Amino acid sequence: MELLKRHTSLSTLTLLLSIHGLASCSTTPAIIPEEETPEAPAKFAPPATIEEAVTVTSVRVLKLESQPIQAFAYITGTLPSSDSILNKPRQTRLAQTIEIALTATRPNSGTSELSPTPFEEKIPLQVDGLRAGNYYVVINDAESTLTLSRDNTAGTAPSTPVRPAATVPLSPVKSPPFTGTPH
Repeated sequence: MELLKRHTSLSTLTLLLSIHGLASCSTTPAIIPEEETPEAPAKFAPPATIEEAVTVTSVRVLKLESQPIQAFAYITGTLPSSDSILNKPRQTRLAQTIEIALTATRPNSGTSELSPTPFEEKIPLQVDGLRAGNYYVVINDAESTLTLSRDNTAGTAPSTPVRPAATVPLSPVKSPPFTGTPH
């Protein structure tokens, strides 16, 4: 029995060596998986500039009685640092409010000294097409008002006062069905 176990072990060993020998004589190269290396995390450069809101301390609105009416906001405030540059104002209109977001850009050098610097600016207000009435002008956190005594639409003569139209309640009208030919 002992002899049979030795013979079986010897046969198994011979078989394994034969397979190994055949595998090494093969013309197909063995594929050895490459060791996977984790990709290095992406490094993002800090932005070259920093955009910040400016502090607006006062807003004064000036209206020119031209046709069409022109209006300007004269503002004073402070920039975040002496090397800040005002960006183009972003103006939106919603109902009776003209809102302007005013920001400044400065270099992100790390050496910029944050010393508030006073500024003054004149911004043209987008008032084309506005109806006569009172409007709020809001620039960052400061505000003022603008009053238009007439509609600011092309074709309205400056000397013609504009009166609101009378409101007349309308009742629904039923139209007869169309029986003709289209033009």
